[in-house]
Amino acid sequence: MNAPFQPSYTNEVLPEFLSRLNNSPFTEEQLARFDDEVMTIIHQQQADAEEHPPCAIYRVATEGSQTRDGDEIINTPQGGYLFIAREGVSIAEDFLPSTIEEEIR
Repeated sequence: MNAPFQPSYTNEVLPEFLSRLNNSPFTEEQLARFDDEVMTIIHQQQADAEEHPPCAIYRVATEGSQTRDGDEIINTPQGGYLFIAREGVSIAEDFLPSTIEEEIR
């Protein structure tokens, strides 16, 4: 019997994927039920996301992730959990320091 196909994911994504990261997770019906305080928070988050569009992602490596020489993760079997880097927003100094240094070179 064949094992089920498990797609693998990398940090390399198309611009269309990045642009979809700002899409609201809420339906119009859900938004209509939120009170004013919640809507204020949502609008603030939307404005911040528009001002700082996504420019890169970093996926979390999980069991089953593949590495290449030097233990660099090249793909992971999960697609739902990721960190979003945004234009104009600094990344913490200790966030994946060796990976980011390599990208800068």
